[in-house]
Amino acid sequence: MRKIYRRIWSYFRQFKDVYWSGVHNLKCKIKQLKCFTEFCSVWQKLKANPFGLFSLMVTVGATVVLLGSYAVSVGLINGSKQMLTHDWPEVSGRILSIEFVNRDGHTRFNPLEYQYVVNDLVYHSNRVIYVSTINLDDKERRSLVSGFHKNRRISVFVDPEDPTSSVLRNGVNKLSFSGVRFGIVIVGFGILWSIISWLIVKKL
Repeated sequence: MRKIYRRIWSYFRQFKDVYWSGVHNLKCKIKQLKCFTEFCSVWQKLKANPFGLFSLMVTVGATVVLLGSYAVSVGLINGSKQMLTHDWPEVSGRILSIEFVNRDGHTRFNPLEYQYVVNDLVYHSNRVIYVSTINLDDKERRSLVSGFHKNRRISVFVDPEDPTSSVLRNGVNKLSFSGVRFGIVIVGFGILWSIISWLIVKKL
């Protein structure tokens, strides 16, 4: 009797799992259909007013261009600052840590931390060069800190007017201008988007 009961209970559980799985899939499809219907409704309204559609798409393109222009300006500023480090005085420092991934498993955009001493005061930094590390891929980020090892003594180049500013690689560095490259790509995308928007509206 117990075997029959267990078999019936097993069939019931399988039926329940299949039922709720089907209900969940149905709800997802209904939600997708509603989203598609709403999108079609908005698209028809915009299509009925080409100028409004064009304005919306051009606004998006212009916003992207502005963001790209900002990235270009930041890249130029970082590159200029990095060039000025050529004449910065050198002090002794020590690598505290090099970690490419934090405890949560997320990528660290500034993987290296170090300390140095100026006028008997200890300073900490994670800047290797002047660069927006978020614009770098993993390979470039690793090449940036190649040659450095934890607890090793290093040479730190310090701004003579501001000891809180320092770099580990002085002089011109191509990675400092990576923001310019990234910004140009974004600007190009924004311009291309605006052109495509004009062509789409023109055919409506």
